Amino acid sequence: MGSEMCIRDRRKVENKMSAICSWNDIKTVLLDVDGTLLDLHFDNSVWDNSLPEAFATKHNLSMSESRSNLYSHMRKVRGKIEFYSFDYWSSFTKIDIEKLHELQQGKIAFRKDAEWFLSEINAKKATFIATNADRKSFGIKDRKLKLTNKVKGVFSSQDFQAPKEEQAFWSAVQNATGFEGSSTLMVDDNEKVLEAAASYGIEHLRFVETPDSQKESRRSSKFIGINNFAELL
Repeated sequence: MGSEMCIRDRRKVENKMSAICSWNDIKTVLLDVDGTLLDLHFDNSVWDNSLPEAFATKHNLSMSESRSNLYSHMRKVRGKIEFYSFDYWSSFTKIDIEKLHELQQGKIAFRKDAEWFLSEINAKKATFIATNADRKSFGIKDRKLKLTNKVKGVFSSQDFQAPKEEQAFWSAVQNATGFEGSSTLMVDDNEKVLEAAASYGIEHLRFVETPDSQKESRRSSKFIGINNFAELL
């Protein structure tokens, strides 16, 4: 690992965040799972296709009606702890959400160079997973990819009953790890999460531009974006 975290794409962002930070200044690394370490294609295929199909069949709806019903409710709880809970959605849909994911688990995969990055960074820094995925969701991926073995610890929003969009999550993670905002790097594909982390005082923030390998990249006007972890080393 070089002495500097070189962000090769030095696009200007509205928040004037540092384009380069020295790895010598980084002590703690916090990494999201879905869309950051792992290809979001798996989750999207379940929530955008498998669930609407199952919901339509279960409740005798057309696909249009099914999607409208589901997406309307998702908008109501987005950013809340319920949005990320398998139990919540199983209760709402009357469908076993965990089983629905297990049926598609062949699509679970690391994003390009994520596994390599984990090996590199965990050997040198206090590296933790910070995910909104509840323990059932994370467990499906962990059983296949052994994520827990690749980091110092895993924190789920379910553990604290607070999503990463809320300050309570970051306070709980700080209490558990002792991280200092000035020496912590957070990588995520969710701008709202990065905004919450910034508000808490985490200074080094990176936005994943291509969380789903089957979809187009997105740009952030607020945070420095990366496509691959190699851009950080």
